[in-house]
Amino acid sequence: MTTLLALCGSLRAASLHRELLGAAQDLAPAGVSLRIASDLGALPLFNPDLEAELPAAVRRLHAEVAAAEALVIASPEYAHGVTGTIKNALDWLVGFEPFVGRRVAIWKASPRARHADAALRETLRTMAAEIVEPACLSLPLLGARLDAAGIRAAPAMADPIRAALRALAQGPAPAAAPGWLLRPAQAGDATRLAALALQVWLSTYAWEGVSEDIAAYVLARFTPAAFAELLADAQRLLLVGEGPGGLLGYAQLRRGAPQGGLEVELETLYVQAPAQGTGLAQALLAQARLAAYRQLGAPAIWLSVNARNERALNFYRRAGCIECGETWFELGGGRHLNLLLRSPNMSRTEGEER
Repeated sequence: MTTLLALCGSLRAASLHRELLGAAQDLAPAGVSLRIASDLGALPLFNPDLEAELPAAVRRLHAEVAAAEALVIASPEYAHGVTGTIKNALDWLVGFEPFVGRRVAIWKASPRARHADAALRETLRTMAAEIVEPACLSLPLLGARLDAAGIRAAPAMADPIRAALRALAQGPAPAAAPGWLLRPAQAGDATRLAALALQVWLSTYAWEGVSEDIAAYVLARFTPAAFAELLADAQRLLLVGEGPGGLLGYAQLRRGAPQGGLEVELETLYVQAPAQGTGLAQALLAQARLAAYRQLGAPAIWLSVNARNERALNFYRRAGCIECGETWFELGGGRHLNLLLRSPNMSRTEGEER
């Protein structure tokens, strides 16, 4: 039996989304069970101070998520955003390890709810969930005056629901070949590395637009000449991930900048958006750790991550990195908090030639 858990974003007793989920429970194909999560309205507002001793409602939600193989999130749009109910529930799941990698389907009862859909997808991607597109639904229920029984009786509604549940229960399709290879960076890569780095930096950190300070910083730092110097620096190692069309990402190590007793820093790990989720970032990190161990004699490395970059922080935490301090990045008179992390130690067995 495949167990699916549904989170309803509306607390109204006559909510369209609750009726949709009620219909889906009866429409679930053989071998699939859909249950609706306990009242999300009982969850307290997210407060990190409560994480030391979780409230009963949060523990109940964690247990339900851990027991489910995939999730359905059905929620209306309020004021061009996700409902507070769903956002609060997801906030309580951010640090919950069993949520990482969970398959999720997004259901909405109105195709017009575009803003909430986009916001919810961004939150789920940041939390490292796997959005299963064939299982996502957008049904024209708003104004249709259908309850759960009416939804079940309408083939135009019932058939897509059955198909979505089937797609979510079946799990991911077999993984395709990654379509990229890893290799040491070469002198001829300098121009492409400069363009890739500029693109990824701006898409990651220019949240509020490209200011004069940001423009001056990236145009001075990410140049072919600057990367030519890095590639010639004996204290640095650069690895690239390359696909059929060119470079997709790179990792940059530096020796001689000690932090917390560690001699080698992972200065940069950048992956283009189209290659994110393919395993390239994980492969680059693994190869960087291996290179640090074999070529630089470092069993562990350190790195810093912008404190607002939850996606990156979750990525490194899943890789076993732990926080070990704080530092600041200064740009144009502004100071931005970065968290320091250290990787696990590389064992001799892990570092052996394969």
